Amino acid sequence: MSERFGRLIVRHRGLSLLLILLATVLLGWKIKDVRFTSETIDLFPKSHPYVETFVKYADVFGGANTAVLAVEVQRGDIFTYETLEKIRRVTRAVELLPGVNNYQVLSIAQRKVKNITAEFIGGGNVRFKAEPIMFPDVPRTGPEIDQLRETVRSDPRIFGTLVSSNSKAALVVAGFLENALDPAAIHAGLKKIVKAEEDANTRLYVIGRPVMLGHIMENYPQLVRLFVATLVSMALVLLLYFRNLRGVLMPLGTAALSAVWGLGFVGWLGHNFDPLVIVVPFIISARALSHSVQLIERFFEECQAGKERKEAAAVTFSGLMAPGLLAIITDAAGVFLVFLTPIPLMQKLALMGGFWVLSFIVSDLVFNTVLLSFLSPPPAKPPRVKATLSDRLLRVVSGWCLGRARWAVLGTTLVVGGVGFYFARYLVIGDVHPGTPMLWPDSKYNQDTLQIARTFANTEILSIIVQGKECPAPPRAELLERHGCDEAGGRCYDDAALSCRRDEDCFGCELKAGTCKTDRGRRCAKDLDCVARDCNPIKSPAVLQTMEFLQREMETLPEVGSSASMAAILPGVVASMHGGDPKWELIPKDRFGAGSLVEQIISKSEPGDLTRFMTPDYQRAAVTLYLKDHKGETLRRVIAKAKEFIAAHPLAEAEFLLASGYGGLLAAVNEVITTAEVKVTFLAFLMVFLCCAVTYRSIVAGLLFLVPLFLSNYVTYAVMGALGIGLDVNALPVVSLGVGLGVDYGLYVVSRIIEEYRVDPDLGRAIDRSIATAGKAVLFTATTMVVGIVFWAWSFLKFQADMGILLAVWMCVSMLGGLILVPTLIYTLKPRFITRTR
Repeated sequence: MSERFGRLIVRHRGLSLLLILLATVLLGWKIKDVRFTSETIDLFPKSHPYVETFVKYADVFGGANTAVLAVEVQRGDIFTYETLEKIRRVTRAVELLPGVNNYQVLSIAQRKVKNITAEFIGGGNVRFKAEPIMFPDVPRTGPEIDQLRETVRSDPRIFGTLVSSNSKAALVVAGFLENALDPAAIHAGLKKIVKAEEDANTRLYVIGRPVMLGHIMENYPQLVRLFVATLVSMALVLLLYFRNLRGVLMPLGTAALSAVWGLGFVGWLGHNFDPLVIVVPFIISARALSHSVQLIERFFEECQAGKERKEAAAVTFSGLMAPGLLAIITDAAGVFLVFLTPIPLMQKLALMGGFWVLSFIVSDLVFNTVLLSFLSPPPAKPPRVKATLSDRLLRVVSGWCLGRARWAVLGTTLVVGGVGFYFARYLVIGDVHPGTPMLWPDSKYNQDTLQIARTFANTEILSIIVQGKECPAPPRAELLERHGCDEAGGRCYDDAALSCRRDEDCFGCELKAGTCKTDRGRRCAKDLDCVARDCNPIKSPAVLQTMEFLQREMETLPEVGSSASMAAILPGVVASMHGGDPKWELIPKDRFGAGSLVEQIISKSEPGDLTRFMTPDYQRAAVTLYLKDHKGETLRRVIAKAKEFIAAHPLAEAEFLLASGYGGLLAAVNEVITTAEVKVTFLAFLMVFLCCAVTYRSIVAGLLFLVPLFLSNYVTYAVMGALGIGLDVNALPVVSLGVGLGVDYGLYVVSRIIEEYRVDPDLGRAIDRSIATAGKAVLFTATTMVVGIVFWAWSFLKFQADMGILLAVWMCVSMLGGLILVPTLIYTLKPRFITRTR
């Protein structure tokens, strides 16, 4: 069938070429619609409870796109007019950045950052005050500055959070709107602020996801130069190997054609392409180039055997269709399986990558065959007097596979596999180091992160949401008894006044008729609907006290620098009502006292002042944890501690929801990766086994190809653990694709062994011949890829350099598995799926 199909393609090569070009134009037209943007929500699993909580409350309590700017003095402290004025200018400049959410800008120079106090004024009355600590004017005189210093140091919501505990630095925190996020403009604006305000005594440090993205976008030209250098080096290696222009242009042209199909498919789907995963298209294009090299090498071989170009092209297709098609199908299946990871970015990559790989059937098998049929055969090579370096190397490899050294090969495989499996346990899910793994540790961004972590222990935010439950009406008799209401005396309970009222005050509702006034509806209702439903859980003493207890428990973790919530404000206000006596730093135990205190604080605040703590309807609140970093281990410990506390402290009126903030999103990703990586890897292994077992009609064949796949997979994991490369949302696509694409080399070698064995039923000579032919293309392809990615070591992106190392390891191990291990196993085991083809 493959031979007939190959001849059909060559016979109708003009029509085949026309159809391929038309399809390419049709798909390529949609590339213009591809949005090259990094959308925050794409990185996180939509169905995960943490992400659902984040999406629900991002507009209320803050989203993932937050920038943190620290102003630090080298000498003295910040309590001088010059520095305080500088903080005010920085705050005003941040408020003018594009896409900023002014309700989520915090600084001691911000209006909403207030000192809340209370004092008795006689007659049992209390006067509440909520005054901005440094707005609108900056204190100038010594006494004014001393008063500000005392105010800041006496307020735990500010001291240690917005002002460092050594008084040498202050923070300006800003949240940005997701739908108006412009990282490049934000980064440029913050750089301008830093340049304008830094001086001999002042340093400014800036971090946050928008800053990191803006920094990467600013340096995109360097990435372009590196990829150009990669392509040029690969072209030079191709030229040195084939020694003609066809051997350079055809593989690169095939890779470009498949890239047009892949990116065009993204445009037709209407998806965006995240530039942060630019490594993925390179991996897929590398596979396209690998298949193309196999076809060109085989075509030249057939031409040297005396076949004319059309015949050689048809025979080339016939000989490589089975392994090529099997390799493409297993590759595509492995990539499509990534869709099972419930992260939008991964699912989009799975669809794009799976279709892109399937396009190899057209671009590599068909398009290459058509092009080869048009090319004139290469000039006949004179008999070699001296073997080339690659020939000598492959001869040595063949000796390892067929001689006594094969036992050393098998023993080494067991040792390497065992070591890889053992050290793969040290692979960390999530980030391994503080800062971002996208950039090098000595980058300014990561250095700023370390500085802010040392000064404030506040580089990441994770919020625990307090959400009120549905409030069923308590039994009527219970409320009447609780409040002393006497139906016979014409008195009923009024939920507006939180007390018993005279019946005539119930808007004329007749108590005897079983109706009374309900404050919520401003109407008469059934008597049972009139009982008090004080459905304001954030006023509840039990809820407030549990929130405060949660903060204290979480702050015992070294990973948590500080915390904030509405519950943390109340003890200080109560103490101020009692002359600042520390023993009164508590939350009132009765509902009326706690509720009225919360209401008084709200009433003395301006709109938006307390939105980061609670909603105006008293139904939802946030306990915000400020973390020292977002390392995988940090997030796991914080989440585990929070879950333990929540399980031990159930509330009747409210529930705790994990977890909002960017830290909550990262925790969700880490949990999903932990389960999805195992599932995807298992299914990819199963898919390779089934495809190979069915194709070669042998269970042994399926198991045989799993050996190099297992080896490359766990050696890669071990290298990641040894080099401190965490398995995060950016690395997962590369690792997942490696599982699906790690079997190609072995397929070409095994198929050539079967083909040679049909001609000469001597297994040793068949293996020797396949290593000298198909193995030569395998060795060359892997070498070309490794040479190309050497330049990635000079990238400003540590992530790109790390992925270059992983790709080099993965390609080398896969190449050694297909070139040495698989032939060795075949010669040792002599499986029937090889020998029955005699």
